[in-house]
Amino acid sequence: MNTNNPTRPRVAIIGAGPSAVYALKRLITSEAPLAILIFESGARPGVGTPYDRQQNSPAMLSNIASIELPPVCETLLDWLQRIPPETRHGWGIGDADLHERHFFPRVVLGDYYADQFGALVNEAARRAATASRCTRAPASAILSRMRAGSG
Repeated sequence: MNTNNPTRPRVAIIGAGPSAVYALKRLITSEAPLAILIFESGARPGVGTPYDRQQNSPAMLSNIASIELPPVCETLLDWLQRIPPETRHGWGIGDADLHERHFFPRVVLGDYYADQFGALVNEAARRAATASRCTRAPASAILSRMRAGSG
């Protein structure tokens, strides 16, 4: 998708971890439609290194309870309740664990942020903004694309 539209302000987000998810949420609610280009060196935007399944064991718990996580498109608990129970149980999350003071595995937070990132990209399109992803993007690709002014 080309984000080189001279009538739209252009914004680049470098790295698509949880902080970028919250930045994207704020940007797509801008009054002026933006052309947003998100660069991520990994394969799954939204996840972030601390929550990546390739780099963490499912046994590693997050250091933040779900009540402390600001909702993106939905709260972590609402998202978890949409996940089939057999999948949650496979992650080590029982039905009794679904409360706001529980500490969930890091990789589950990664799955949540990846899902929310996708929902935000869809929301951007509904709001007439563009949010394009460039995954597995080394720093040199970021500089090349920004210098060329293309999306």
